[in-house]
Amino acid sequence: MLTKHIISAAVLLALLMASSACVDDSELPLQSIIGDDAAAERPTDDAGTMTFVAPVVATPVVGNGPVDCAGVRDGSAIRDMCGACDEDPSNDCVQDCAGAWGGTATEDRCATCDANPDNDCAQDCAGTWGGPATKDMCGTCDEDPGNDCVQDCAGAWGGEATKDRCATCDADPDNDCVEDCAGTWGGAVAEDMCKTCDDDPNNDCVQDCAETWGGRASEDICGTCDTDAANDCVALPSLSAGLSHSCRVRASGLVQCWATSGALQTNVPAGTLFKSVATGGNFSCGVRVRDQRIECWGEAGSSGRLTPRIDAAYAAVTTGLGHACGLLADTSTAVCWGDNNSGESSAPAAAFSSISAGAYHTCGIRQADQIVQCWGAPLGTPNDHGQASPPPGVRFSTVSSGFYHTCGVRADSGDVQCWGSPPGSATDFGQSKAPPGVAFTSVSCGAYHTCAIRADNGQVQCWGAPPVSGAVVADHGQAKPPAGVAFTTTDAGAMHTCGLRADNGQVQCWGMDKSACSPTAGDVFCGAL
Repeated sequence: MLTKHIISAAVLLALLMASSACVDDSELPLQSIIGDDAAAERPTDDAGTMTFVAPVVATPVVGNGPVDCAGVRDGSAIRDMCGACDEDPSNDCVQDCAGAWGGTATEDRCATCDANPDNDCAQDCAGTWGGPATKDMCGTCDEDPGNDCVQDCAGAWGGEATKDRCATCDADPDNDCVEDCAGTWGGAVAEDMCKTCDDDPNNDCVQDCAETWGGRASEDICGTCDTDAANDCVALPSLSAGLSHSCRVRASGLVQCWATSGALQTNVPAGTLFKSVATGGNFSCGVRVRDQRIECWGEAGSSGRLTPRIDAAYAAVTTGLGHACGLLADTSTAVCWGDNNSGESSAPAAAFSSISAGAYHTCGIRQADQIVQCWGAPLGTPNDHGQASPPPGVRFSTVSSGFYHTCGVRADSGDVQCWGSPPGSATDFGQSKAPPGVAFTSVSCGAYHTCAIRADNGQVQCWGAPPVSGAVVADHGQAKPPAGVAFTTTDAGAMHTCGLRADNGQVQCWGMDKSACSPTAGDVFCGAL
């Protein structure tokens, strides 16, 4: 520790002289006695007296060796480049990276030299000191900012969601909106299979029956699919009058029935198409278009008249009072079912071109020779009125069976020839007395009357019917067709007759009860009684 003494100039001089007398011819600098700082500047107090800092000498300088920086003769203390004096060379100050002795500048890992540690270089994301690589928002580390990940439309960094042309943002490209056929993105306009582009699905083209989109092929009622309407199979305009009801087949194949009483015989299977129809005693049968099977409806009775005995394809069907018969499509043989009390359902094993069922008998024209063959109402039985005994050796083009009589159009002349209900018999009402010398194209037998279409003018001519009005078997006008009207077909029922008019294709009926005519306006014209 240094002690400050205030001394006068004279005392100071005496001390200096004494000190120099003790040193062998060596002149010590003033600094070594009072210190460098004191020698450099000797301050004075307020009175002008010099202030002197006297060193405290722990060990007197003895000997004649050199004095080290600590003032010790032959001492080992040395002063380093920073002015620090000691005997430890290991703590000598050194130059920093800027060349300053004892300076604080340091060189960082990037060889930058300065005294500011805050700007020392650091490792980039790739581990390179001072490297330019950076890690983007998706954690990818590289030096190329051009491939840094970005936010998708949903705000997810590096997400896959994209916004489609309709501004819908999601990651599923399968539901991206597309252009419709009109070029509108997300539009509802669609192109149908025929390449028509509009927004109305109701006019889209459809496949025709040949599976051609927009094609013109159509299927006729026989199931034939083509574009030629000229060869379409159609339901022949057929008409049938029964005991108390009538049915017709429309050109569409649908059957329409009407009746004076009862309803079962008019309950036609809905939606079923028929090629032909036949009406009997309170039941009806028809040949279906789709499979040529016979289907019957009406009162079943107890003899199974609604169920064909053989389930097969048929070419034609006919119905009597309580039985029915059909011609098999493959063999043209007759199959009958229902009532058989008089043998009316016991058909012979022959091929027929046509058949007709009456009340208690059935007759058909054989294919082989055009001869009429009948069965039922055996000779000598109560129901035998000669109706099952056709003239031998006569060829016929058509035949019709009534209650107790039968008539046919002769193939050689076109005349109508009848048998059964002979003159003077209990069942003779003139129904078997065909007009001589008149050619007819077809004939139909009712219960007690007969009607036929004339070959010369297409008009219907009838004969028979009881003359007694009001009787059970009476004249109801069934044998009085409209005058001057041509018909394409006619059919006689029990007490009424109907025909298809040649001029307009409408049904016109006459006979018992106007309600026997169809009430559908525009379909049927019911003539006056």
